[in-house]
Amino acid sequence: MEQDARQVTAIWTTSRYASLETKKKAQMLADRNGSPYVARGKKTIDGIAGFARRSGFDRIMLLEESAGHPSLIRTIEIFPDGGWKWAGIMKIEEYEG
Repeated sequence: MEQDARQVTAIWTTSRYASLETKKKAQMLADRNGSPYVARGKKTIDGIAGFARRSGFDRIMLLEESAGHPSLIRTIEIFPDGGWKWAGIMKIEEYEG
């Protein structure tokens, strides 16, 4: 099977204690983009960022919810030194990835 020409640079996750609907949406978006999904559980952003960096990713796409429904996608940029920063936010309806 041929690899997609795009290089996968992000992993997907959710906010803590996300609803099943939000988790499924994050998994679907990850699959659609050929990216991995990481279950958040009790993991901190630092922990996920460290995992992402060690795995060769430079971004985290974090799906947040409102009233139990997916609503926002926050982008977290990961630096080679292990640091990270909040890099963007958009409504889920605006995401075209």
